Amino acid sequence: MKANELMIGDWVFDEQMGIPVPVCSIREGIEYPCRPIPITPEFLEKNGFVLSKKSSRKPYQLRDNSNYVSVIKGRLNARYYEKFGKPINAMQIDCNYVHELQHALRLCGIDKEINV
Repeated sequence: MKANELMIGDWVFDEQMGIPVPVCSIREGIEYPCRPIPITPEFLEKNGFVLSKKSSRKPYQLRDNSNYVSVIKGRLNARYYEKFGKPINAMQIDCNYVHELQHALRLCGIDKEINV
């Protein structure tokens, strides 16, 4: 992976150590011996996402204070709510890997600790 694909705190699979590790430092122009970690149903459930029983598409959902996030087939959907429950903003972000989900959650203003 390249430095411009990563942020401090992103989870990746370290090829040399053979385990998932968080990125601790980044230096420009260096190829890192790591690969992205795919998002799986097991990963989503371990991190607080719940499989929806209401939707035929069965997205995984996460509620964080006034935000609502769902993940289905590599796409994160986020809705932000104001104080009285009306949606004020929404976005969709493609993410197939854990580090991409971490970036998307940060963009949504959701400070969530990720467990791998």
